[in-house]
Amino acid sequence: MGLETGTYIDSLDPTWPTTGDPVSQGDDHLKILKSTIKNTLPNLSGAVTPTHTELNFVDGVTSAIQTQINAVQADVDSNEAAADLGICPIGGIIMYNGAFSAIPANWQICDGTGITPDLTDQFIYGTNTEGELLDSGGSADIGVITHTHPNAGSHQHGAAGGHSHTVALHTGNGSQANYASSTIPTSTDGSKTTSAVGNHQHAATGDHGHAAPAGAVSGTGANIPPYIKLAFIQRIT
Repeated sequence: MGLETGTYIDSLDPTWPTTGDPVSQGDDHLKILKSTIKNTLPNLSGAVTPTHTELNFVDGVTSAIQTQINAVQADVDSNEAAADLGICPIGGIIMYNGAFSAIPANWQICDGTGITPDLTDQFIYGTNTEGELLDSGGSADIGVITHTHPNAGSHQHGAAGGHSHTVALHTGNGSQANYASSTIPTSTDGSKTTSAVGNHQHAATGDHGHAAPAGAVSGTGANIPPYIKLAFIQRIT
């Protein structure tokens, strides 16, 4: 039987050489084996250490592994970029309720360190003007106002009390005369007028005061609504 021919391992026939082949052709068969192995594995210049199980992990791969890894990495980068834009861009600030030691490496608590604003004990006051970013104002305290009322209340009520009474009187000879109210005769004619001074006034003391509870109330921290404390963290990279 003639010698095998082939270029790669898949060309070899495991049934060759047959029992009838001359022993003198044995060296030719060995040369074909070495040739097909070298052609099949041309770039091996050292030991191949992966096991058959490890090599089988690449079963079904139809293109260069690095090419496929690059394609996967491109997808990952694209998804991360989309997530960054859609969830929180660099410079974005969110509220955080967790262990400070667990804050991601590209985030930082907003305590004034680095590029972060110091939001400790601060509320956020929105703006649509870029030039107003990081402006601050307001106060957590309120001013306590004190005042007094004077209690001097003395006063008087005055009235003019002078007045007179006119009565018809008649004398025996028909003449008229004026008489004081205490000296009017019993036998007179005509119209007479009595006269008496009655101006007077009533005096009363009206000093008084108004009392109101005036406990010592501090305005410190009294200008804020009920609250729950959370941390603010900012994405820095």
